[in-house]
Amino acid sequence: LEAATHQDQQCFKVRKTEGEVFCFLPLSLKTGLQVHVSSNFAVMNNRRGIWTSSYEETTEVLWNINLMKSVIPGAYHQLVQSLHELQLNGRLLEYSDVFYSLW
Repeated sequence: LEAATHQDQQCFKVRKTEGEVFCFLPLSLKTGLQVHVSSNFAVMNNRRGIWTSSYEETTEVLWNINLMKSVIPGAYHQLVQSLHELQLNGRLLEYSDVFYSLW
């Protein structure tokens, strides 16, 4: 979100981005979403990826699966709800162009 002042109130403008995965630093992985995702992923030693189910089901794999199936979808849902509330309050600029691209 970019902050701007519009009619004496702080407003926000969403700009399109190709989402990437972060664990303190970028991991060179795309999210497939219009947002970046930063979390405490269990990363591989070379930081080229995160532990996934293509490896044996270790604690690291289960941790990442939980993040991807529970935590991240919940946060994304909250983001969409917050953007909708900002729009209802007149504080989100160019709402229709960007909001529907998040789906």
